[in-house]
Parts: sequence; C-alpha cells; structure tokens
Amino acid sequence: MPIRSIAGADAQYYLLSYDESGRERPEANGILLSDVVRNKIADPNEAITDVFFASHGWQGDIPAAIEQYDRWVGEMARSPDREVAHTARPGFRAIVVGLHWPSLPFGDEKQPGDQGGGLLGADDEPDIDAQVAQFAASIADTPRAREAIRTILLANREDDGSSKTLPSDVREAYRTLYAEAGLDGGDGDPGAPPGADRDPFDPDAIYEGVRNRAAA
Repeated sequence: MPIRSIAGADAQYYLLSYDESGRERPEANGILLSDVVRNKIADPNEAITDVFFASHGWQGDIPAAIEQYDRWVGEMARSPDREVAHTARPGFRAIVVGLHWPSLPFGDEKQPGDQGGGLLGADDEPDIDAQVAQFAASIADTPRAREAIRTILLANREDDGSSKTLPSDVREAYRTLYAEAGLDGGDGDPGAPPGADRDPFDPDAIYEGVRNRAAA
C-alpha cells in the first residue's frame, strides 16, 4: 500500500495490507512495506519515539480502510493534543501504522497506486529504505550488508556519469556485500565446490564493463 499523506495536515501514515491468510501483501515492486516501517523505526537519524497502530473493524475493504484512516489520522494531526505531546515530551516523534485485513464480503481489495508521496521521495527517487530492504532480502540481510547497500545506492543517486573509477567507499561497500553474501571463498579455484569456482571479484572491472556497455 502507498504511504498515505493527509491533505491539509502535516501527517502521514503507513497502510499495511494483509490477505485472507494473514500474510502481508507486497508492494507492486515486490517489497514489503513492513520492512520500510521497521527500518525507519530502527534508524537513529529518524529518532522515532512512539509507534501507533490502528486497525479497522469488521466489514471493511481497502477503500473503507483508507477513508477511516485518513479521517482518524487527520483528526489526530489537527488535534491540540499533538502540541501538548511535544510540550510534555520534548523530542516526541511518532509514526502511525494502519492495518488492513479483508473483512467485507465482495469488497474491493485492489491495492491503489502510489499517492504521489508514497514510496517515492520529492525527487521521484525510490525510497532508500525500501530499496535497501529489497536488495538485502535477496543478497544478505545483515547490518553490514544493509550499510553497504545503502552506500552503493546513495552513490548511484549522486553519480552524474563523469567518474571513470569507483569511489573508495563504494568499492569497499561492494567488497563487504560480496563477503556478507558468503561469496568470498573459492574465487578462481577450479577445485572449489560447484558454484564457487568463479572469477576473482573485481568491483572496478565490473564498473568499467558497465560504463563501456553504456557508452556502446
């Protein structure tokens, strides 16, 4: 589900959708929004202090869930209690998560497209936390791997195509990711187990090959 922004209020919420078996439904690009939420909460730079969960009741499909949560979160955002919370607890910073479960017979369970803010930033770049979660799930989901993936993704966003070599931090990030994925054994060894007798890993050679293909 897209990240919902409330019109006329400085507030948003994450709407996690589950199927009839209780499994989270992935986004259109295959990621799980819960990974984005978990990473945001765990990120010390976000400084999240409180997490609020909301769940609608019986007889609710996706449009009904969105309507309810838009109204609920909107009222919460416009309530004077919000300022009271900031006064009583300096540094108060909350995240709101709405849960949807199919409970309306013949209801509309089609997941809506991105809302404009959604998983995209203001510059139309994919949300960095979502990308990190997506690649970590398929490569290696460890703290070091996630840090390396983030370094690579951020460097890619800043790359204007003029650099002919990898920055040292990106090169090291690739090597870290390679090791965290358990691929740093048997390189170039014809006697290695099946699947491990690969060429030595060289991030610079790979980068140069990609640049050459792009130029061609």
